[in-house]
Amino acid sequence: MSSELSPETIVTRFQALLSSFDYQEELDILGVGKYNFNKKKKLIIEIKALYIALWKIALEKSFPDSWNSYFNLFLDEISRSLKCNAQTAQFVIRRIDVYDTLLAPKKENNFSEVARQLVSTYIKKKEDLESPILKFSLKIRQVYTLIFNKLI
Repeated sequence: MSSELSPETIVTRFQALLSSFDYQEELDILGVGKYNFNKKKKLIIEIKALYIALWKIALEKSFPDSWNSYFNLFLDEISRSLKCNAQTAQFVIRRIDVYDTLLAPKKENNFSEVARQLVSTYIKKKEDLESPILKFSLKIRQVYTLIFNKLI
C-alpha cells in the first residue's frame, strides 16, 4: 500500500496534518497563557520542530529504504510548509536536529526525555515538574500515534 503513494503525497499529508494542530493543550501544559504572545509564538515553533522530528521517526519506521527522500522533500519546502521566513525555517531545522538527537536513544518508545527538556525550559516553578512532564510525554505519544496513523 505504501508504495502506491508518491513522496509529494506523503509530504502534503504531513503538511496538512501539521497545519491542523492548534497547540493549545501543549501551551496549557507548559503554562503559557494566551496573552503571552512572544513566548507562545516561540513555543509553537519549538513544538512544530518536535512534531517534525516525530514524523521523521514515523517515516524511518514505515519507509526504511526511502524515508530520507521524503524528509528532504519536506525540508526543501519547509518555509512554505510552516508559512515562515528563511531565518525561522533554518531555526526550525536546527531544532529538529536537537529533537532528533534527544529522541534517538529510544525513538518512539519513550518521550519523557523530550518532555522533560521542554517542561524544564518553559515552566517557571521548578519544584513540581513531574506532573507536567508526564502530561507532555503523553501528549507527545498521542501526536506520534496520530502522525504514524495518518502517514499512509
